[in-house]
Amino acid sequence: MYLAIGASPLIICHFVCLLVCYFLTSFFGALVILLPLLPLMIFPVTEKFGKWVADKFIFLWKLFAVAMYEVCIGIKVIIQGEDNPHCSNGNLIILNHRTRLDWLFLMSYQIRYASLQQFVISLKAPLKYIPGPGWAMQCGAFLFLQRKWELDRLWMTKCIQYFQRIDYKPQLLIFPEGTDFTDYAKARSDAYAEKMAVKKYSYVLHPRTTGFVHLVTEMKKSNCLDALVDVTVGYPKFILHDERDIIYGQFPEEIHFFVQTYNISDLPSDSESIAEWCQKRWAEKEKRLEEYYTCNKKSFPCENNKLHCDEGTIRIYLYLSLAFWLSFLILVLFSLVYVWYFKWYCVLAICIFSCIQFFKGGVDDILFSSS
Repeated sequence: MYLAIGASPLIICHFVCLLVCYFLTSFFGALVILLPLLPLMIFPVTEKFGKWVADKFIFLWKLFAVAMYEVCIGIKVIIQGEDNPHCSNGNLIILNHRTRLDWLFLMSYQIRYASLQQFVISLKAPLKYIPGPGWAMQCGAFLFLQRKWELDRLWMTKCIQYFQRIDYKPQLLIFPEGTDFTDYAKARSDAYAEKMAVKKYSYVLHPRTTGFVHLVTEMKKSNCLDALVDVTVGYPKFILHDERDIIYGQFPEEIHFFVQTYNISDLPSDSESIAEWCQKRWAEKEKRLEEYYTCNKKSFPCENNKLHCDEGTIRIYLYLSLAFWLSFLILVLFSLVYVWYFKWYCVLAICIFSCIQFFKGGVDDILFSSS
């Protein structure tokens, strides 16, 4: 399915429509569905219930996101590795950051072998300011990081304390490498390796363990961490770097994930040992990906593959999500044209979200402020 830069205009239009659907459904989903839920999510008496209801609709959008690239585009996702006995509990997920869209494709694993509803993502802070998608992610209590440790340390703590306060078990995805794999990031990783007199990596970046250690410590302290899920992603045919590749009609035909699960009781207790544990996992990833990309048939070892799911049921969920969100989008666009007060409602909703962003820093700032 991956396509060269010279893809036909029809193919490029098809992929642009994918991005437009992603944006419009998240934009109007935030205005029409999530905004009315804000009072429930904010007030202390109802915040747990409000989070539960909001999660249901955000879960439906995540299903839609998976359906768009699996059903409509035809991407094949192959997942190998170990079963997760804590698939409905609190997980900290660590993943090598090969492209800027790894988080999107990991949803295919979450829907099959973990909890897509509890799936929370750590992202760069500027993404929270995108009108629509950014507002929806704020309502989902996604973890936005400034990449300034003193600020991020406090923000991580507030986020985890919020989850503890509402008795919520997140499945939190983080990228210990800190950024996606680019030539610039690779050069910085090599410079770090020279400075620290350690091996240079070719397929991953050296992890930044400070944030990882802090999250493990805080999640254990708050009793919302039951397992650590180590995921390695590989792209056998085409590596999609960012959203611009989609506009040019480029998409990977296959995506491979290799999953290992560690009980939290198996992790060391002190900070230095936790950091070393993470570094060892990245050394294993480097070796695993070297074997993956240098063999003729790119695949992860599957001798001990224990992952099984009801694929038929998954496909039903995906088709239902497509039907829901496409019907929702058609209804919204019809209302914008023919229902005058709906237009004013959308204007008011945009103003409310914008005011929350400007005066309070975002919905997530309000949710975490009581922590």
